[in-house]
Amino acid sequence: MGEAFTYQNGGMTGIRISSIVFNATEPRKLAEFWSRFLDVEIEEDYEVFLWLGAVTPGAPRIGIQLVESPTEGPRRVHPDFDVDDLEEAIARAESFGATRVGRHSIEDFVWQVMADPDGNEFCLAHH
Repeated sequence: MGEAFTYQNGGMTGIRISSIVFNATEPRKLAEFWSRFLDVEIEEDYEVFLWLGAVTPGAPRIGIQLVESPTEGPRRVHPDFDVDDLEEAIARAESFGATRVGRHSIEDFVWQVMADPDGNEFCLAHH
């Protein structure tokens, strides 16, 4: 992925996607899922907010924050992960507690919608 993307427009500089944050009723449990699935360490632990290391240098980090109740209804934002082997990635995610939500394709682009143990959706994609 290289260095983090910096947006420049009309004099505004220094805007970067630094993290993707998941709400969780059990932040430690969810941080452990993402840590194992992505093979990264939990770098910071404040009990109510945990930060994982970046998957690659400059990539956004995943944060997990405590909420009192799960978000209801469809999630409006979710991360997508490009994978070399879709079935292997699905099996890996399931081995840590993820579940399958749905599978989609457009021509040779295939993606599997998954849910982490707290119900947050993410996609595993291959083309």
